[in-house]
Amino acid sequence: MVGAQGHWGDWRNTAGLNGLHSRLINEALCRLREELLGYGKGEQRYGLIHADLRLTNLLILGGTTRVIDFDDCGYGWYMHDLAAALSFIEHHQCINNWIENWLKGYEVGGHLDDRDIAMIPTFIIQRRIQLLAWAGSHAGTKQAQELGVEWVAQSAALCERYLDDKMLSL
Repeated sequence: MVGAQGHWGDWRNTAGLNGLHSRLINEALCRLREELLGYGKGEQRYGLIHADLRLTNLLILGGTTRVIDFDDCGYGWYMHDLAAALSFIEHHQCINNWIENWLKGYEVGGHLDDRDIAMIPTFIIQRRIQLLAWAGSHAGTKQAQELGVEWVAQSAALCERYLDDKMLSL
């Protein structure tokens, strides 16, 4: 998802990356690979997911929430859907509150164990790096251009916080 042959492109092609950004992202990728390998793909953690469960893909109809846009769905870690819900705003100061509320909603129909909760930062940083790749491969789009170099710097800062175990305060 985030390598040189990634589905959304190579994160290294994102405008605004500097040497420090690249180093932090590479270090974060090394760590997240190890985390994901250790987490595994057991049936309680891995299966069919939406993979783009963001506000833009939810419709409210008569008080019922409906999910749309299944073009990115496939097999992945269930916790990836939480990371996808936070796409482009992973650096926001309200992130912990949003995660806590998402987890409460998830518990209505499913269960997460301590290892699932501990993996949240890994999935968030994986998704953010995936979005860097998307921004690079979609550089000509208005949405990618509006992200700007500040968002790229915020992405590198998130990688640093991830590496320092300071990404979230759950």
